[in-house]
Amino acid sequence: MRVAQLVKQGDRLYLEENRKALEIFKQSRDAYVSAQDEYTEGRSPPSALLDRTREVLMRCHLCRKRTLTPDRR
Repeated sequence: MRVAQLVKQGDRLYLEENRKALEIFKQSRDAYVSAQDEYTEGRSPPSALLDRTREVLMRCHLCRKRTLTPDRR
């Protein structure tokens, strides 16, 4: 009984924190994409900005995947 309660609590906390992380990564993504949009007239965004955008997109995907299908080992 106690183990089941602790596991349930752990799952709840995991999903809650994952949702918070997803929101923060979405905000970062929006800021990075807006920064990229500032580069116009043939100017390319710096590779560091492109790398950050790619990284945050991957993290958003992982958080979204974890929220939809939590790991039930």
